[in-house]
Amino acid sequence: MPRLMFVLSNLGGGGAERMALVLVGELARRGHDVTLFAFRREGVLWSEVPALVRVHAVGEASEPTWRNAAAIWRALAAEAREQDVVIGALEGWPTLLAYAAARRAGKPCIGWVHADYRDDRAFQLRYLWVTRLLDRVVCVSAAVAAGVTGGRCDVIHNAVSVAPVHAAPEAAVPLVLAIGRLTRVKRFDLLLAAHARLEARGVAHTLAIIGDGPERAALEQWGGGVEMPGYVADLEPWYRRAAIVVSCSRSEGFSLVVAEALAHGVPVVATRYPAARELLVDGRYGQLVDANADALAAGIGQLLADRARRDELHALGPVRAAEFSVERFTARWEQVIAELA
Repeated sequence: MPRLMFVLSNLGGGGAERMALVLVGELARRGHDVTLFAFRREGVLWSEVPALVRVHAVGEASEPTWRNAAAIWRALAAEAREQDVVIGALEGWPTLLAYAAARRAGKPCIGWVHADYRDDRAFQLRYLWVTRLLDRVVCVSAAVAAGVTGGRCDVIHNAVSVAPVHAAPEAAVPLVLAIGRLTRVKRFDLLLAAHARLEARGVAHTLAIIGDGPERAALEQWGGGVEMPGYVADLEPWYRRAAIVVSCSRSEGFSLVVAEALAHGVPVVATRYPAARELLVDGRYGQLVDANADALAAGIGQLLADRARRDELHALGPVRAAEFSVERFTARWEQVIAELA
């Protein structure tokens, strides 16, 4: 089995880091020799690193990366010499340094791109130029692949585990749920504006936004009795309670939240960013709306009022989610790795 090294900055609670842990764990269980290299031991996911995976973290959480830049490079270059394939598991500095270390060691390098950067010219110029030099690029959706130029690009959708599908909740006041890092790109301000419109119209519902991030203080100023519990490791109870899951991001590479909602049979309302259209197959598996507060409020209100449509989506969601199985995801990655190792 080839020796593999995945390179990350840290193990923050984002979807890219969560998916990297799924992949390294599955590859290790299948007999691969897997190393997880991190610039620093920072983030909420360190307790979730699979036991079979070797870890090399250079700095501690309190140490800025720039202060350890020389030590990070020396450690990464030394590790690369011991590997058969090096994987930049997150676009940006992890992939740039993974590529440099792999080339110096004469080893192939794969880049893993998780976000749709077509509208972010600055990021493209600073970081994505390296995709032209990589041996392979793995993109988490066709939407992401459309923004990557040069090199051989493979679309491997992220994985979702088989989830228990419970009966649709019968709560008198239905829960509308959103999950994600509290950042501007997630557009939770749009959801809060839609929530205010629904409340003004007397539409019975509660709203919970799960996650943490730099926009927390600004979002909390909206008030309105919104539950904001911060980062939650076990989302199962929340999916079980939810009548609807909302994804209103400006853009997403894949949206694990949408895929997980499908797996749990929770109906989804999403704005029409490309990855949502891809996952929901242009509205077959969920409700797509325009990216403004009025349209989002209307979409949520319509679905809350239409029990037959919610029941239909409750049945269809797990069917769609089965296409994103962990087994299929891991097998596709093994195929790409085998072609290079």
